[in-house]
Amino acid sequence: MLGQRLYKIEKLRSEIAIGQLFDRSNPAAHSVMAYPLRAVWTINPSRLAALTQTASSQTFPVESSDSSDYSDNFLSPESSDYSDYSDYSDNSLPPESSATPHRKPAPCPQFLIAVPKKKIRHAVDRVQMRRRIREAYRLNRHLIPMDLPIDIAFIYVAGEVLPYAEVLKAVTRILTRITRTLTPRNNHQPQ
Repeated sequence: MLGQRLYKIEKLRSEIAIGQLFDRSNPAAHSVMAYPLRAVWTINPSRLAALTQTASSQTFPVESSDSSDYSDNFLSPESSDYSDYSDYSDNSLPPESSATPHRKPAPCPQFLIAVPKKKIRHAVDRVQMRRRIREAYRLNRHLIPMDLPIDIAFIYVAGEVLPYAEVLKAVTRILTRITRTLTPRNNHQPQ
């Protein structure tokens, strides 16, 4: 496990991956309901292929720091390469250059949290529920395999702000169901 904190690498930010996750015609997307949350999840095929490709072709050393921290492989405000992207505030992409580092695909599950304005009207309450869901996920992410590139979206479906204990129970049930789905049936022996 990476540690107790959530890293930027664990946040689902790819528009393509999010679109595939919520695409109703995608047979690989699964849905799990545990009130007050609904989770939509899938194994990201492009990240899985990239991970297997990088694992099989380890002939060239990857330039990175000696630290084993995953966040070191990505741009941070302290890195010198970050200044190359600061001029693109209009959401345009930076020009291709050979100095741009190639990022490795995330070898861990990525998640996103959605608290709809239609369900919770006040922004303060939406932020509070997002924080509760994020904390429940942080404490229970060990329940899912950390080496699979799984994309998970947690959608809050309740119409009112609920206590943390209910959110924690729902996140635990969702992650347990995802793990049960991923493990082969023959490993579960009837008792």
